Amino acid sequence: MSANFRAFSFSHSFPTMTSRIVLPILLMASAGLADVRLPAIISDHMVVQADAKVPLWGWADAGESITVSLAGKSATATPGPDGKWLATLPPMPVSAAPQILTIQGKNTLTIQDVLIGEVWLGSGQSNMAMSVASSRDFDKEKAAAQLPLIRMFTVERASTTEPQADCKGQWTLCSPDTVGTFSATAYFFGRELHRALKQPVGLINSSWGGTAVEAWASEEAQSKLPDYPTILAPWKEATAKPYDEAQAKANYDTALAKWKEAVKIAKAEKKTAPRAPKPPLNPRLEPNHPANLYNGMIAPIIPYAFRGAIWYQGESNASKPFAHLYGLQLTTLIKDWRTRWGHEFPFAWVQLPDFKAPQQAPVELYQSWPVIREQMLKTLSLPKTGMAITLGLGEEKDIHPKNKQGIGQRLSLWALGEVYGQKIPATSGPLLQNHTVKGASIVLTFDHTGTGLRSKNGGDSLTGFAIAGADKRFVTANARLINGRVVVASPDVKEPVAVRYAWADNPVWSLENSAGLPASPFRTDDWEIDLKLPALISDHMVIQAGQPFYVWGWAKPGDAVTVSIADQSGSTTAVSDGTWRVRLGKLAASDKPQQLSVKGRSTLTVNDVLVGEVWLASGQSNMAFQFKSSQYPEAESAAANLPSIRMFTVKQHATRIPQADCQGEWIVASRDAVQSFSAVAWFFGKDLHQKLKTPVGMINSSWGGTDIAAWTSEDAQLKVPALKTNIDAWLKKAATFDETAAKAAHAKSLAAYKEAAAKAKTAGTPAPRAPRYEPHPDIYQNRPANLYNGMIAPLLPYTLRGAIWYQGEHNCATLEKASLYATQLPLLVQDWRNKWRANFPFAWVQLPGYEPASFRPLVREAMLKSLSVPNTGMAITVDVGEANDNHPKDKKSVGDRLSLWAQARVYRQKVPAFSGPLPLSHEIKGNQILLKFDHAQTGLKAHGDKVEGFLIAGADQQWKPATAQIVGRDVIVSHPDIPQPTAVRYGWASNPTGNLFNNAGLPASPFRTDTWELTAN
Repeated sequence: MSANFRAFSFSHSFPTMTSRIVLPILLMASAGLADVRLPAIISDHMVVQADAKVPLWGWADAGESITVSLAGKSATATPGPDGKWLATLPPMPVSAAPQILTIQGKNTLTIQDVLIGEVWLGSGQSNMAMSVASSRDFDKEKAAAQLPLIRMFTVERASTTEPQADCKGQWTLCSPDTVGTFSATAYFFGRELHRALKQPVGLINSSWGGTAVEAWASEEAQSKLPDYPTILAPWKEATAKPYDEAQAKANYDTALAKWKEAVKIAKAEKKTAPRAPKPPLNPRLEPNHPANLYNGMIAPIIPYAFRGAIWYQGESNASKPFAHLYGLQLTTLIKDWRTRWGHEFPFAWVQLPDFKAPQQAPVELYQSWPVIREQMLKTLSLPKTGMAITLGLGEEKDIHPKNKQGIGQRLSLWALGEVYGQKIPATSGPLLQNHTVKGASIVLTFDHTGTGLRSKNGGDSLTGFAIAGADKRFVTANARLINGRVVVASPDVKEPVAVRYAWADNPVWSLENSAGLPASPFRTDDWEIDLKLPALISDHMVIQAGQPFYVWGWAKPGDAVTVSIADQSGSTTAVSDGTWRVRLGKLAASDKPQQLSVKGRSTLTVNDVLVGEVWLASGQSNMAFQFKSSQYPEAESAAANLPSIRMFTVKQHATRIPQADCQGEWIVASRDAVQSFSAVAWFFGKDLHQKLKTPVGMINSSWGGTDIAAWTSEDAQLKVPALKTNIDAWLKKAATFDETAAKAAHAKSLAAYKEAAAKAKTAGTPAPRAPRYEPHPDIYQNRPANLYNGMIAPLLPYTLRGAIWYQGEHNCATLEKASLYATQLPLLVQDWRNKWRANFPFAWVQLPGYEPASFRPLVREAMLKSLSVPNTGMAITVDVGEANDNHPKDKKSVGDRLSLWAQARVYRQKVPAFSGPLPLSHEIKGNQILLKFDHAQTGLKAHGDKVEGFLIAGADQQWKPATAQIVGRDVIVSHPDIPQPTAVRYGWASNPTGNLFNNAGLPASPFRTDTWELTAN
């Protein structure tokens, strides 16, 4: 201890009589105490720090002579006028033999079973407070906990407005009966020290769940910071008015009564009960108020001697708008505590582990845990500090990971190596030392490599790295270990500027040292989010006319943002995660280019903005099918020079995590640009533009070969038992996925395919289909919700008029999948409406004809039945299919028919017809069945000499081709061999021959009147 330790610690450890809150012991001292008194931490079973001066303190009568004795060492002290005394014993060697501490004044106190060893302070929030009983393998840990040389003093929680002189708590010996209550992080850290050093270990646990770093440092230290007003601001607002305890109690009683009633209702309805209201508390006494926990839980244990401190906190500060100040706050706390104790003691912390949904983007720009991790990394610039890097120890869905053994062990490696000087393979995971740009690569060197760097996945390839050029757009990097360094590059970044690694709440990571310790996440840049818009809000965009619309983006938390266009303007403030959203009023349709302005710390302008009709086009390959693939004549391309039509194509992205943004850009229609447009979306939008005389924006979000489940949110599907079962199966598949085995199996299949293809070529027969490699389920496009997350969620809340959908081919493969489609299509419609706007228009394309046998008729039927959902429509396209091509080239007919529906039902235009004939009813009349149709217009007609495509059956379910006769708007079907017909089917085949149309030239939908179980297509 330093020479000035006694006076400094003494004067800062005890409040004066002007304090607003004081403990009774001080009041007693000021009046004159007959007996010597001690603080709670100086008590039976205590552990005192070996080989260091040991301050002991308490209260007695002023002027009384106090003598303290322990292990043959003594010291004296005399209380001052306020009754406080402090005596310091000289350094003592380690002793596992129980000692008696004697304090003698007018009375004599004896403290029994005192050990001399290593003492550490453990502090922070819930992950430091989390008990051994809540950690992994508790039964096993409990059985092995007969360790009486390990003791823990747990400071009882106290939030006060002034520094306190004492606390509540007691020293507890470690045993199977007591270990369950110990702080798990502190215990496992201490146990490692005890095993390695063969010494007694005392642990002081002063922690409180859900608390912020600013609560644990003194007000005096924090008030000197220029940023302290920012930290204190919410508390100044909360305490601006005097606390009305009676009113707060009345409000609580009212809320409690409502809660109890709600619980009864929830119980009766077998629903989850709401959370109980919190009891009222004066904001000034809140545990998160700056300095309150320093006052109540740190000040009372000063100047107890310890070797060093460990810290596990940061989760609470990650959600604050000043998360970027965490390094400053942690530095302030460390310096503050070191000043209070009077020496530069060792201090280590736990870098936040992996948590929340796994990383999807190359860099998760808007997540806050990477910011806290970086702030912790920077704080290592302080002397005698360390950090346990805990990647791999976290849990996706639990902020309180159970593997506290691993966390305690990684902290102990630092302590044993850096504090106690033991030979340790590595005291930390790799830390970035330097980076150098070399041509198109960036070379990284690291410290704390042990005997070398390695990939936890094996080999030289590394994952988790992202690289960017001067445009600050990060892409997934190719990273390899070469000669002990990491070389990072990407073909998409020719002139790299920056690298980030494991930059996400729950990051992808792979780099570790020879001791198996993971590298710390890092970045080489210092780029900050100033003001950013999603890709969808960009030059050439089209805003939906006649409806309020949203503009959103990202900025620094707390920044004001103002958005304006034409006569509309709105402002808001970026919240803690940097997001902001502004709702603007209605704009009239206009093909006059306008400018959207977004002002924050900087100003962004979006140019050439039109106001018109905006539609989302989604589905699988027939929606993704490009204009150029249809091989239209040159005249059709030339007719595409229509700058009032624009299309935004969402880059394909499959992920199990809903994304905040996507990649893509608005493209103005032209002869050349239209070639890459979705053909269906183009013809739909073009027809609307020409009929409505208004700008049209089409958002194309489609991916070939995809399942409808991939486009529907997981929360919607979980409510349907059959779909939940499917999701559960995918979860199991993800949990057992072996990438190495999957690649090997694919390579084997590919080799077999090549051999079969060669034989087919020789024989002149069709080649088999090449096998597809299915990546990890987390990024596989057909995992439920993966495309909703990656390609629909980023579009929210962009204002749309409605949506068109062309999908279903993928769901024709099996009877089970096809049977579910009647549930899935209405579910998707409702899901999207819930996300965008109730009852917004939604139309789909009924699958056209295609020869290969499948359950296509059943999916068509599901589409027909789904028309019962209000404000929906269907383009019937059985006549535009191609027998041998699942991707018919006539996309113009498809887009035009969808447009007819939109013109009639959405825009209330007069059109000859907007749907082909739909079955309305059927009636059995003797040996005939009379069929009535909706959308028959003035009458039905057949394309050809006779009506084809009808089947008829009796009760034996034996189908025969029917004779069909058109009678105005009705059709009469029969067969001479079926005197008592029961059911009719029309167009019931994968590639039907039906030729029934209305007089507007639109084909009738395939249908059936029976509900017989299907076993074939």
